[in-house]
Parts: sequence; structure tokens; C-alpha cells
Amino acid sequence: MVDIGGQKAYVMHNLIGNVMALYSTDGSNTLLAEYDYSPYGEVIKMTGELAQKNPLRYSSRYHDDVLNLHYYGHRHYAPRLMRWLNKDPIGEYYGLNLYQFVLNNLSRDWDILGLTSIAYDPSAMGRVPNPASTFDKFRFFLDCKSIEFSVGTYLTGMADRAWNHYIGGSGTAIVLSSAEVIGLLEESSILGEDNFMDENAKCMGVSMEYTTSYSNDYQSGEIWHNAIGRFTGRHNVHCENCQLKPVSDEVHDLYDFANSLRGDITPATIAGFYIDIWESSGVCGWRQFYHTGIYLYE
Repeated sequence: MVDIGGQKAYVMHNLIGNVMALYSTDGSNTLLAEYDYSPYGEVIKMTGELAQKNPLRYSSRYHDDVLNLHYYGHRHYAPRLMRWLNKDPIGEYYGLNLYQFVLNNLSRDWDILGLTSIAYDPSAMGRVPNPASTFDKFRFFLDCKSIEFSVGTYLTGMADRAWNHYIGGSGTAIVLSSAEVIGLLEESSILGEDNFMDENAKCMGVSMEYTTSYSNDYQSGEIWHNAIGRFTGRHNVHCENCQLKPVSDEVHDLYDFANSLRGDITPATIAGFYIDIWESSGVCGWRQFYHTGIYLYE
């Protein structure tokens, strides 16, 4: 549903996201706008009282009537010229034509952000590449590089470090410093009950001295969100004179980039749908790894 100058309308679009019509929401199903496009996305006919006022048209993207351009977030597409106005930010990874729109396959593919084309055919999106096929090797190499660039553009700090380690493919652990471990725990929130309370109650009820450990599940805060997300922290403690004292805190978490971003509407989320498939196929060389670290109390 869209709201155009206070008038609400239902949107009908085709399989590749082109807005084809607007209908009233009052139950009468009145046709308020209808569009026909050229093969390269130029509006060749539009009718209805909201047709001109509605800015969402080809690919469900904002259209500028004065300049006759569609805006995709990163680039402007000129349907009359059948090309982007500016170069592909990834350079020549996708080929020598830096202005080509969705590989000239507009009947099947669409572009969400002006960064890479996506096929609506599920079999094309989920197909595991054939190692013997030179075409598949080339195609998936380009897609791997496109995702690496696109995701890297939007990540900073700890998330950027984790992403670069992941696409580097070594699979070795990132060892967190003591300061990083305690910083991560301090900015994270406990999911469920804090098991410290149970351990503390046990300690208060016995006179013997002992060392034990307990674990809590955490949701990391903003700084670590796209690097670690949810994780389990292990806490080693010592009971002495009915008092529980901290010995050390440990973090050991598998990097799960694709899952940690689900629900966030970002280019990284879009890439996440591909990462699950292509990581398992091994074509990109990406490898999961662990964040691990320990903080010792004095």
C-alpha cells in the first residue's frame, strides 16, 4: 500500500517488481493508475488519476519525471539510454561494461540497490555451480566479488574485521583481547535468566571452598552486533567463605554472518541469502571461524 498525497492505494507489480497498477482501498477496487513500460523500463503509457503523482514505478524505484531517471540508491538508471549514468562501483569484476543494466536481461533480473542483478527464478538463485563448467566458475567468481564489495561497503569496526577475515578464507580463530572480551560482555544483554544468581545461592549455602563455572546466553550490542550477534559467555568462579568471586570470563562463538543480519533491511541482509548457499558450495572460498577470548580477574 502507498500513500500519495493522503490518498491510499494498493500496489500491483509483476514478478520483477515493476509497478503495473494502483487500486483504491475503499472496497470498490477502482483503477487509480496503470503503467506500460518499454523493454528497458521507460514508461510508454500511463493512465489514471494517480499515475503521474505516484513516484514508484519501474522496479518499484523512485522515478524523476523531469530527468526521466530511476533512482536505485547507489546509481541512477536512464531507461531511454538503456544504461546506468555512472560506473559500477565494483569496477570490472562484472565485466568491461561498467554501465550495463542487469546484464541486459531485464525480462528475468532486477537490481535492488544499483549494485548487482538478482534473478527471480528460484532455480537460478539456488543452483549449485558445476565445477567443470567454465561459465559457472566465471559467473560465481563475479557474484562472490560483488557480494564481498557490497557487504564491505556497509560494515565498520568489529563487523568489518570479522567480514574480511571470513572472506579471507583461512578459517583460523580471531583471538579477542582481554579488553575486547570484557567490553563485549559489558555492552551485551543477557537472554533469559542470569545463572549467576543460582551459583551465588549455592555458594552461600555451603561452607566448603570450590571452583566452578556457569554460562549465560547474550545478545551483543551495537558495536558487536554484526560481528558476533548472539553468543554464549562462560564464567569461571570460585566459592570461598560463602562468597562467589569471579576468576575469568570466556567467549567462544562461531561467526554466523548470514544469520546475524536477518531482519535488518540492508544490502548485507540481501547478501546473506546468497552466503548460505555459496559458503556450502565452496565456490567463494569463504570459511566460518570462531571468535575466542578470555578475561582474567586479578
